[in-house]
Amino acid sequence: MIEESIQMAEVYKNDRVICLGLDGWHPGVIGIVASRIKEKFGKPSFIIGFDAEGLGKGSGRSVKGVNLGDLVQKQKIKDFLLMAAGMKWPQALHCNKKS
Repeated sequence: MIEESIQMAEVYKNDRVICLGLDGWHPGVIGIVASRIKEKFGKPSFIIGFDAEGLGKGSGRSVKGVNLGDLVQKQKIKDFLLMAAGMKWPQALHCNKKS
């Protein structure tokens, strides 16, 4: 999953934030993957794994100077982001793929 994510992230390496998600990514390792992506690319990252019903569980990691909590709340999209919790650096979220 980490190598797959790094390959996917190459496409978005010039973006300000890297956000990746796929069906079936296990929620138990998304935080580790988010950390690796952040370390490799030096940018805030979100990794989201979607289950069969389209519910996504995600984890975010940030870099110095970027408050993920504020970022998520400012970008909150109605009916997509179901829950967000965290602080400046780590962030957890649940989202709806179908919206």
